[in-house]
Amino acid sequence: MKSFSLHSRLTPRSQLSKKEKNVQHTNPYLLYGYRNKYSKNESIVSIFQLHNETINIWSHFFCFVLTILFNLRVYFSNEYFQYLTFSEKMVYALFMLGCLCGYGNSTLLHVFDCISVTTSKFLLKVDLTGIVLMIVTGFHSFIYFIYFEFPTIRNIYMLMPVVLISILMFLTWVPQGFLVKFRWLRTVLITLLFGSGIIPSFHLLFLIPSPIRWSIFFSLALMFAVMTLGGLCYAFFLPERWIKIPIIYIFGHSHQWWHFLVAVATYLHYRSILLSIQYYVTNNPKIFYPN
Repeated sequence: MKSFSLHSRLTPRSQLSKKEKNVQHTNPYLLYGYRNKYSKNESIVSIFQLHNETINIWSHFFCFVLTILFNLRVYFSNEYFQYLTFSEKMVYALFMLGCLCGYGNSTLLHVFDCISVTTSKFLLKVDLTGIVLMIVTGFHSFIYFIYFEFPTIRNIYMLMPVVLISILMFLTWVPQGFLVKFRWLRTVLITLLFGSGIIPSFHLLFLIPSPIRWSIFFSLALMFAVMTLGGLCYAFFLPERWIKIPIIYIFGHSHQWWHFLVAVATYLHYRSILLSIQYYVTNNPKIFYPN
């Protein structure tokens, strides 16, 4: 029986095969700290060991748990949420499920992608699906509540991402796995999908008379700024591209910053959705809310 060690069996990038570099470990500036050809049991044990995926695993697992706790709080104690019908609550629940898929799928990827290239390819597809669900359910929930007075506009905005989602899912799950092979392509398409929420975010300033629109807009604007920063870190391998010190291979590399900034952006979007629900409840003539 193998004894437990705080440090897992790590491999430098120079010892990875070309295929492993192109699929599993695509960051050319992350020179050390890789788990490679682990068994399933070794992968699970490595959750509690130090390597360049440790923070990635725990950050999104922590966010997965926080998502459950935050949303239980909404379901049981948010004063506006209680006025929603069952179907309206399900619109919000889709956002919660999207977040759980995003964080849960990401955690699985970072735990088990060290097993093999084949495993990594499949889990990357699962991870990309979670990211798409997280983005789409978030914007659909926000648009559903804030644009309730403008059903035609609401329907247009909710349908806008459908073509892009279809392309993303097709390119992800076709046997060729284009989004798995081409990092730049998935970065561009996910950025476009995320960016499809910019127009509805600005439009609400001109349609919604309530002062709450500014609070919603600033939450969304800050979210876009945070995600842009995270996208830049992810796309250009920052800061390890510039800061070449060994500790950054374990603590502080680009993917860890991406995870942190995604978590911050998700919280800001969560806040904007709750504000949208507040606006929906307090301005909907079909709901009796004692102002």
